[in-house]
Amino acid sequence: MSTNKSHLYFAILHTLGLTQRNLRDILPENAEKYYHKLDTQKLIESGFNIDRAVSIVDKKTDKTVEHVEQTLASLHIRIVHRDDEDFPSLLRELPDCPTILYVRGILPSNDALISIVGSRKHSQYAVSCLEKIIPDLIRAGYGVISGGAYGIDSVAHEITLKNNGYTAAVFGSGVDLYYPPSNRGLFDQIVASGGALISQFPLGMIAEPYNFPIRNAVVAGMSRGTLIAEAGEDSGTLITARLALEANRDAFVIPADITRTGALGSNRLIRDGLGKLITSAEDILSEYQIVDRQTSLLSTMRPDFADPVQESLYEILCRDSVDIDTLSGALQLDSQTIMMSLAMMEIDGIVTSSGGVYRVS
Repeated sequence: MSTNKSHLYFAILHTLGLTQRNLRDILPENAEKYYHKLDTQKLIESGFNIDRAVSIVDKKTDKTVEHVEQTLASLHIRIVHRDDEDFPSLLRELPDCPTILYVRGILPSNDALISIVGSRKHSQYAVSCLEKIIPDLIRAGYGVISGGAYGIDSVAHEITLKNNGYTAAVFGSGVDLYYPPSNRGLFDQIVASGGALISQFPLGMIAEPYNFPIRNAVVAGMSRGTLIAEAGEDSGTLITARLALEANRDAFVIPADITRTGALGSNRLIRDGLGKLITSAEDILSEYQIVDRQTSLLSTMRPDFADPVQESLYEILCRDSVDIDTLSGALQLDSQTIMMSLAMMEIDGIVTSSGGVYRVS
């Protein structure tokens, strides 16, 4: 998967130590030129202190450029700039919108997303509620976005995958580092299903505690509303709820057992009028009128597949029209294998192609 050269230099500058806010002042067409002209004096004039300026320039080597380029290529990571057409439209509305996102997989084709967050130590009751709500959201054309963490985040991703829905996980680390590491299988499954792994942090950034509120802002910012499945009194989940409200998005709350300390935060959101009490997907859907026809194909017109590659291709193409390189990167298969499977699907009338782009018939 090739990377736009100007976008590549955004990733390189980010790796050197420039922040998302610093990158905002650089035009995409000037990123490479900015890199080559970068020196200590230029950074100091831009407001950097001398120690940080020296540190950035010291890392400006051919080795750094090669490392970033190889990492992006080997892991099929794409850089998406806020001015790009496929940058998440709702996220772009935020005043602190990231300048670039690192993406493995395929971004959603529309803004019909609900973020689902909750406690790491969740109850079976919360799981049962999500098993009831998420399939109905998917049938109505909504995808699910969460943080890929232990607990409710993982449960939300898993239920969505089980029901052939779109899901994206936003990392609190670089998108090249799986965190938590034990969720590697889940993350690979998200990409293979046509979903996405997303981060605003530079390559190699480990998952520091202070990264997660920043991550949560992206989770809330990409979605039309946030569903709190279960949250304790001091849960980080409440930060996401607050961020959603600050972004003028909806907060939905599943009412919880009043005897569970792990659910005090959820019930207080309802009590204080900060979250809408919901008991079904319809309570969420009643706030919106979007129905994604392509996603609903997954549940209403799905063929039976004997070949798992064809099945994965179908799930991706139900959501968006995609070229072979993107499909190859999402499934991490060589283009020849992808082409053969698509040819068989064309013969069977399942997909059609035009100009190298495939879609469901």
